Amino acid sequence: MKNSNSKQEAKFKQMAEGIIKLFESVSQDDFKSWNNINIGMPHNLESGKNYQGFNFIYLLSEMMCNDFTHPVFGTFSQITHKNGSVNKGAKGFPITHYNYIWKYKGKTVEYDYIKSLSQQQNKTVSEFISNNDDISGKGYFKFFTVFHMSQTSLAGEFENSTPSPFSLDALDMEVGALLNNLKRDKGLNLVSKPSNRAYYSPATDQVCVPDFSQFDEKEFYYAVIFHELSHWTGHPDRLNRQFGKNFASEEYAFEELVAELSSLFICSQFGIEKKTDRSAAAYLKNWLTIFKSDINYLIKASKESIKATHFILE
Repeated sequence: MKNSNSKQEAKFKQMAEGIIKLFESVSQDDFKSWNNINIGMPHNLESGKNYQGFNFIYLLSEMMCNDFTHPVFGTFSQITHKNGSVNKGAKGFPITHYNYIWKYKGKTVEYDYIKSLSQQQNKTVSEFISNNDDISGKGYFKFFTVFHMSQTSLAGEFENSTPSPFSLDALDMEVGALLNNLKRDKGLNLVSKPSNRAYYSPATDQVCVPDFSQFDEKEFYYAVIFHELSHWTGHPDRLNRQFGKNFASEEYAFEELVAELSSLFICSQFGIEKKTDRSAAAYLKNWLTIFKSDINYLIKASKESIKATHFILE
C-alpha cells in the first residue's frame, strides 16, 4: 500500500499532467486566439470564490482541454447539498489545500481553525503558539476531489451561464491605482512607449511595454504589464529569483512560467476574462520538454508566482 507521501506525489503528478496536456494541445496559431476564450475563472459551487494558486491553473487547464463552457466546480458533498448528484462513472479533479497543525499537551489546533476566529481570538492564540517552546507543528497538504457541473445532475442550471461582466472604466481606475501605488511605495519604474517588445531589464530595474495603442484589447495590454511586473518582483531587493541568461536554460524557462502564471492570477483578481489563456499556453509550450522532465517545476513555479502576485497586489 502506498504511503501518504506517495499518494501526495501521485495527486500532484495528476494535476501537473493536466496542465502539460493543455500545453501539448495548443499550436502557435493560438497566439492569435484572443477572442475565442470566454469561459470565466474556475470557482467553487458553494462559496463562489475563485480557486487559487496551483488549483487555479490546473482547473483552468482542465476547463480548456475539456471544452467546459462555464467555470463552476464542487465537491461531492457540496453537490449533494444542492440536491444534485454526480453522474455515474464521472472522474473528478484533485485539488489541494495547504494547512498547518500544532500540537500541545495532547491537543491539536489547525491553522484553518485559527483563521475562523475573531481578530482578538486569533491574536491570542497566535501569541500563545509563538511564546511556547513545548508546542510542535508541521504543515501538510489536504486533497479534495471536485467535479465540474457538467458531470452532475445540476448541469442544466449552468448551461446558459456566462461570466460576470466587468467595467473597463472601473478596471482602468483599479489598475491605475495599483501601478501608482507600486511606483510610490515600491519604486516601480514603468515605461510604456511605441516598441516591438515588452521586457523587464534587471540592469536598469525598468519595466518596458509597448504603447497602449499597439494592443487590440485593453485586457491583453494589462496582462502583458502584469507579466513584466512579475519579472520585476524577482529583483534581488525584492523576491530574489534567478532569471537565467540563456533563452533555452532551465532558469529562463522557470522564470517565464512564474511570470505567466502570476499574470494569470492577477488578471483573475481584477475580474478580467483573460482572453489570452490559450495564447499563454502556446507561449509556454516552448519549454514543455523541461516541464515534462520534472513536474516539480510546475509546483514550484506556482508557489513562486503566488509570492509574486502577493508582492504586487499587497
